Amino acid sequence: MEDNLHEVAKVMGVNERDVSALSKIPFEGNMMNPWGDEFPGVFRTLGLTPHKTVLDIPCGQGGVSVYLAREYGITVDGYDLVQGFVEKANEHAASCRVRELCEYHVGDIRAALGKGKEYDLLLWSAPPHIWEDYKRTIENLRRCVKHGGYLVIADAYLYSDEHKATYPDYETLSETVEAFTEFGDRVVQCHDYRDALWAKNYRTDKEAVEAAIENAESLEERESLMRYLEELTESESADIECLGLYLAVLQIQKK
Repeated sequence: MEDNLHEVAKVMGVNERDVSALSKIPFEGNMMNPWGDEFPGVFRTLGLTPHKTVLDIPCGQGGVSVYLAREYGITVDGYDLVQGFVEKANEHAASCRVRELCEYHVGDIRAALGKGKEYDLLLWSAPPHIWEDYKRTIENLRRCVKHGGYLVIADAYLYSDEHKATYPDYETLSETVEAFTEFGDRVVQCHDYRDALWAKNYRTDKEAVEAAIENAESLEERESLMRYLEELTESESADIECLGLYLAVLQIQKK
């Protein structure tokens, strides 16, 4: 499992040795992504009720799925490779009084997909790109969603193939949407935010990292967080120039 931490480091834009320090950052609402304000409106359209189930991979610090448990009473399974994130997720669920509904585990998300369990909703938010393209990604994810259930995807796309050299794991929006329907599923929502969410995301992330630096418990942790802050500053302009953000909902259609 440790061998796959390079994938976490890659999506977070950090060196592998600094991944563990990221769990010390107090992200707002435990949501480690730009879409926090966008999720509630999307979830309200999905008919979520207490008997529903959600798989959150990667779960990060649990901010999105704890929200679902608190607002709708649904049951959550979540997986992440970073032990500190999982600990934060379980603590967050307890503080929101939904710990009995939420189980967060340290584990490779591919192992979670291989358990054969189907969920009413699968949350794929700010994910690592661990398969070769989005068609393979959808093929793997949809296996864990019930017929008529939903796959909620919050990710980024390339504005142009010209940026492929900078971000080889991403595809254009048209290529991504084409992958959504490859297996007969319905695209019921697709919100293209382009660069509208980047500025707030980077601002709040930097503030959170600065707060973590002030409260660092060791010199090593402080240095890791300072490197992450530098990397955030360096990646900001490239992200804004090359990547648009989107949030999509697929309704899975199984034969």
